[in-house]
Amino acid sequence: MRKGEVKQIRNKCTQASCTARGTIVLLSCGKMYGKPAKPNYSKPYPECCNQPWLNILIKHYM
Repeated sequence: MRKGEVKQIRNKCTQASCTARGTIVLLSCGKMYGKPAKPNYSKPYPECCNQPWLNILIKHYM
């Protein structure tokens, strides 16, 4: 990856980004108690998580 580049990892609900210092940062769905929601890999991160509480938090703070 190049510095500043952001990609979704194929067949995963995970986003990888490369910082200006060359560090790779991975973001993925959080875990919660109870039956886990199955990710929808056809959607980009974070919409692929299928966890309403996570989507509400992201929309609130963005």
